[in-house]
Amino acid sequence: MNKRNIIMTIKSKKTFSSIRLLAVFAAIISALFIFAPALSNNDSVFSGFDITFGVKIAGGVLAEGILPFSALALTAYLLPIIAAVFLLIGKGRFSSVLSSVLLLAAVILLLAIRSYIKLKVTILGSVTFSSVEWTMMWGLIVSISLAAVAFLISVYEIYRAFR
Repeated sequence: MNKRNIIMTIKSKKTFSSIRLLAVFAAIISALFIFAPALSNNDSVFSGFDITFGVKIAGGVLAEGILPFSALALTAYLLPIIAAVFLLIGKGRFSSVLSSVLLLAAVILLLAIRSYIKLKVTILGSVTFSSVEWTMMWGLIVSISLAAVAFLISVYEIYRAFR
């Protein structure tokens, strides 16, 4: 192996690790957008934290409205962090493939979050879950975009690993 090939190998490994680091940062920042505005309905705006862990919207003696805990929303926001851990710890193809699958699942769950967040309404002890016409806010859109970027980078890593 001549000197030029050794230098090209070192440069390609450096680029490879910096690309992986970019995916890790995108995934972690995507998960941190749980604290940003995620969904709105009319004048009410709810952060990802509110829709994940629940919040009391309205309450009184006879009736109350609650956004209950959502395991799917928690999964959607935690999957990018788990994928980032696999990208940081893992070195081979398996970690890239696993992180890609996790990030793709996160993107799908985040895109579908409007459909599985229901409002729990209790009137005189009678509990019903009603669907709400949610509007995506900027925090959720940025979170989806960053998770998608991390997914594309991890797919690129798979491509480079099999090349």
